[in-house]
Amino acid sequence: MGLELDPARARPVLRMMVGRALDTVTERATAERVAHLVTLVVGARRMGLRFGLWHTQNRVFALWRDQPQAHEVLRPLVDVLGLALASGPPRK
Repeated sequence: MGLELDPARARPVLRMMVGRALDTVTERATAERVAHLVTLVVGARRMGLRFGLWHTQNRVFALWRDQPQAHEVLRPLVDVLGLALASGPPRK
């Protein structure tokens, strides 16, 4: 198509989209919401766009810790972000 993507201009928009998607997952983790966020992350990586990986990983880790009942639903997101998190009761 001959289009050039300016990563500097796309980054703030992508970070906002990822942040909003994370907000919805935090509000209520559903398979659909997680799939949407996974699609954003995968798409950003394919295009070579930065989206705040470290910040996203931290938020997902906190979500994983705070919502153990959602581990199964969150697993695709955890995997795509490269987090090595085990399911089960939190360690004390």
